Amino acid sequence: DTSVLPQAPPEGHGATMTMPEVEEAVGRKAYLEGSIPTVVFMHACRAIPRSVDFRMGFLAICKGHEGLLPVEDKIYESLVEDFPEEPSAKRILAEREISRAP
Repeated sequence: DTSVLPQAPPEGHGATMTMPEVEEAVGRKAYLEGSIPTVVFMHACRAIPRSVDFRMGFLAICKGHEGLLPVEDKIYESLVEDFPEEPSAKRILAEREISRAP
């Protein structure tokens, strides 16, 4: 029975995006907000939990793509949380603060 399926609005009434177009737009928005890369980063950190260099590799990738500042922030937060006494993590965090200085 197709009567329960959503129907397209009549011609000239409302948006006419197809479902693939909607899915693409939602996916693009999630990517640009950093949702997908953040999830990938978090899962990767579970797989390789004790490597500052590994996290820096993610940071290098983020710096090459517009709109991934939330992911960069997550990477820096993870360095603070997971490596509070690690000299290389402290250096990376200090460099970030210096680069932000006016």
